[in-house]
Order: sequence, then C-alpha cells, then structure tokens
Amino acid sequence: MFKQHKLRAEFDAALLAEINVIREEWQREQHIANAAVPTAWSDESDVQILKARYELLYSEARRRHLHSHTIAPGLISHFTDTFN
Repeated sequence: MFKQHKLRAEFDAALLAEINVIREEWQREQHIANAAVPTAWSDESDVQILKARYELLYSEARRRHLHSHTIAPGLISHFTDTFN
C-alpha cells in the first residue's frame, strides 16, 4: 500500500509539473501570436493545441483532487473554481 501511495504522489507531482510547463509554453505562444503581424500564413493552431493540452491536464488534476499554488485557473474562462 505504501508503494502505491508513493507512486501516486510521484505521478501527481509529474502531472503538476507538466501543467506548469504547458501553461508557460501556451502563454509564450499566445504572446507571440498576439504580437505578430497578421498575415495570410498566420495560424493559431499551435496556441489552440497548447490550450487543449492545458485544459486536459488541468481537468485531470481536478479529477485527482490535486492542489497547487502555481497553477493559474484564470487562464481558462470556463473554469470558475479556484485551484489552490
């Protein structure tokens, strides 16, 4: 039983770390897309993919009842809860 809890804690920590990495990457890509001059080749699919990955990981963290002070739920408007 102890090994299972240790393994779960390890995967939970990895999930929270991945959420933070995706959030930072999403914000960076969003700033680049907002600052770029709109052209015919401009495509926001990278930003949308990162947003979808963030939403998926965030919902998994909520399902697992994880808590973190570094995750910003305000980035996604339809998540109205606080993730503290």
